[in-house]
Amino acid sequence: MGGGKPGEFLRAISRIEANGPGKNVLVIYANYDLTFPREYSLQVVEAFRRSGLRHEVRVLPCGHYTTGETPYKFIDGWYMGSFVHRAFKALRKKRRRGPAQA
Repeated sequence: MGGGKPGEFLRAISRIEANGPGKNVLVIYANYDLTFPREYSLQVVEAFRRSGLRHEVRVLPCGHYTTGETPYKFIDGWYMGSFVHRAFKALRKKRRRGPAQA
């Protein structure tokens, strides 16, 4: 992906294999991030919206490095854990219905 620019990231993630049926992307960004500025995060979110990529957005009220500190690391973990939990729950439900009904 190189360069770290939002456009390069979007091209990589919007490929067919990354954005197949039933797939969803979690976007978490920090409002006060100076390493990956908020304006880039907003560009990514807007590009996802325009492209029709299924996504969820969560915003942390901190900076890049403070994401790893209390309480932000717990909020971040909650966002990720909830996202994964919902994904596995949906997958389990889909498998119970069987391939003909999916």
